[in-house]
Amino acid sequence: MKLIGPWMSGYTRRVGITLNLLGLPFEHLDWSGHAARDAIRQYSPMGKVPALVLDDGDVLVDSSAIVDYLYELAGAGQTLLSAAGPQRRAALYCAAVALETYGKHSQIYMELSRPAAGRHPARIEALLRQVLTGFQMLEARAG
Repeated sequence: MKLIGPWMSGYTRRVGITLNLLGLPFEHLDWSGHAARDAIRQYSPMGKVPALVLDDGDVLVDSSAIVDYLYELAGAGQTLLSAAGPQRRAALYCAAVALETYGKHSQIYMELSRPAAGRHPARIEALLRQVLTGFQMLEARAG
């Protein structure tokens, strides 16, 4: 398998950590969606990373879908989530909130990377509010 995406991406790291935890061999192609767009599009036409190229040539995108597949591939006894019920819903809730929070945090970074004249303070404030709310939601669940 080939994992495409930079380690700088939390989504790529999430997949890489899962591959390592499950002991699944893979080649890492440390390609950025900005610097290696054409190379990435050979595998992931939308240029989305992370992308996981399977040994049969199929390509998976989206870290949640990839991680789900990896646990399926690992087989019996290797589960990330309960098969059903309240524990599964609770874990999916936390994963969704954490992923959205990370995504909003990344958008803040991109917004602050713009020249000062091109920044949108109201957008930054709204994103920051979403990030803080996400952290509060996770802390409430953690106790």
